[in-house]
Amino acid sequence: MKKINPQHYFFNLYFNQNYKRYILCNSIRIFSTLILLVPLICKAQTPCSALRWEKGSTWNIDGSINDLPNAPSPNGIVRCGSSAETQSNIQSNGVYDPRMFELPNLVNCINPVNGMDVMLLRPEVGQKILWLNFDIRAYSGGFDFQVIGGPDNIGWALFYTNAPTSATNADDLSGNCEDLTYDVCGTNFTSGWAPDPFFTPDLSNPTNYYIMVWDQNGGDFSINFKARYGCGDIEPPICISQEEEINFTCNEVDYLLEYTFSAINGDFYIVEHTGEGTDIDSEPAILSFGNPSDGNFGKAKVKINYPRNKGYDFSIMNVNEDNCSLVHISGEPPCLVTPVELSAFSSTCISSAIVLDWRTDSETNNDYFIIEKSKDARIFTAIGIVKGKGNTTNAQFYQFQDNETFGRTIYYRLKQVDFDGSYNYSQMISIDRCGKRSMNLVVFPNPFTEDITFELDIESQNVTIQIFELSGRMIYETFLDVPKGYLRHTIPFAKQPEGVYILKVNTANENFSKKIIKK
Repeated sequence: MKKINPQHYFFNLYFNQNYKRYILCNSIRIFSTLILLVPLICKAQTPCSALRWEKGSTWNIDGSINDLPNAPSPNGIVRCGSSAETQSNIQSNGVYDPRMFELPNLVNCINPVNGMDVMLLRPEVGQKILWLNFDIRAYSGGFDFQVIGGPDNIGWALFYTNAPTSATNADDLSGNCEDLTYDVCGTNFTSGWAPDPFFTPDLSNPTNYYIMVWDQNGGDFSINFKARYGCGDIEPPICISQEEEINFTCNEVDYLLEYTFSAINGDFYIVEHTGEGTDIDSEPAILSFGNPSDGNFGKAKVKINYPRNKGYDFSIMNVNEDNCSLVHISGEPPCLVTPVELSAFSSTCISSAIVLDWRTDSETNNDYFIIEKSKDARIFTAIGIVKGKGNTTNAQFYQFQDNETFGRTIYYRLKQVDFDGSYNYSQMISIDRCGKRSMNLVVFPNPFTEDITFELDIESQNVTIQIFELSGRMIYETFLDVPKGYLRHTIPFAKQPEGVYILKVNTANENFSKKIIKK
């Protein structure tokens, strides 16, 4: 019989008992953690679990709106007029979990009592919150809403979808609840409406809003949510015009310019500044717009004929310039033919460079050519000069190589300059996606007074946009998922004080910064 060492026996017994106790205790800890996490995860609120506002109008199947007083649910579209509709005693129905949805940096927060900037306390993990979804119809431009909470220390953050819809889904929600852009935040509406209305991001499309509400003290809460003026019919009226597109039709001696824009709440008229524009017309003939409340709103088209060798310059103005926007459009002739007999003008992509070739059959007083380039077929920049042959009746061949290709559609034209300084433009040509895309940050206007816009030509990737004071304090941050091509983004900055700031645009591979000046 094998002898048992008593020391080994008791050591193994002690070790096995402690190991089992270790396994048991850790299993209990893991199980307890899961027990604690399950309620948090299950109760976590995201925009996609929002409640739909139960007041207002309803989307019809065809995208129109049922504005009848007894419109069926789901409602949620803010109605026209000053009579606000209120849904009362809306309870918090979940908790905040940043793993499910994380609030961005809360900038542009207002105290709706006086319109002044204010700082908000963010909700803590596990704190009760509420998400609510509502809509503003197209061509409204602005609206009023109130979040009236109990207790009084309510905070809220407003978002809108980047893919708006004129419908609700199976969950009675509108737009893409997983693709939101932060707009504005604020505190409790304790004494009526905010001093200024809230503006929609796009005039000609509906806006699907999602608002998150919480108690800054961390407790339970309920709110009354009310809204009005959902048709841009707020007093005094918000007057807005928004550019849609500009097109040119080249004829033998002139060209037709067609400019389309959207507008509400204004009596607009056309001012032609060059004295060369003729046959000035518009559709509709009278540019007088109301808003969705009276049915007189929407798109308009301006038509002007210009001589082929003249640039265009005109404004869309409003009778009441103090309250309404002004659109000024100008540019160089889009489809000129030079007096030099230019018989060919082409572009070729060779080894990530663009080679321009052109031929003249005869030249008179031709000093030189300026090669001009554009990314949008409207704003051109000179990139080089090629000397002309002066006077000749023989065919001449020219070539210019552009090494900055951007990897996107690029437009070119020739500016032919005579010895006396007079000049004419060639027809415009384009070439699509030659070489790799480069990234160039363009900011305008700079200096600025209200909003600032930047453009960036990049591949599809996540982009972080930040604005810092010179002290290093960040006052603005947002995140965008950028499709291939040109990103154009406008940052609201009207409520920030004058001064010098730093704009930073960061992608996965590159970081850009520019100094911007608010006046």
